[in-house]
Amino acid sequence: MLVKFKVFDKQLKIVREVKNIDYENSELLFDAYVKEDGSKNIETYRGFDDVIFMMSTGLIDKDGAEIYEGDICYWEKSGFRGIFTVSFGTESLKWIADSNCKFNSLSDYKEYYLKIIGNVYEGSQLYQE
Repeated sequence: MLVKFKVFDKQLKIVREVKNIDYENSELLFDAYVKEDGSKNIETYRGFDDVIFMMSTGLIDKDGAEIYEGDICYWEKSGFRGIFTVSFGTESLKWIADSNCKFNSLSDYKEYYLKIIGNVYEGSQLYQE
């Protein structure tokens, strides 16, 4: 199983997909875009202490976007709906829907309508340095 990561860059305050991880030098490489249209790609190196790692859960939302740790998801099924934050349960050792949701295990939502609506880092008051 291939483990995929995104990172939240504490300096730029953005979430980006990781291109390369250099464990020997404790740094990683990702692309930071200057413009919203994606032009002016700047390859950026950061130390592990300068980012927050977000690991993929392996689940996909209704638009085909991969769901990562720290994502905020909207769910809906049979007229019921809610919002949860994705996290990893260190006691249960599984991905969990962290809120007052119907289920605790993220895998229980596989058959639900799921949509990523944000994450706990970008544009959020939840992340404070």
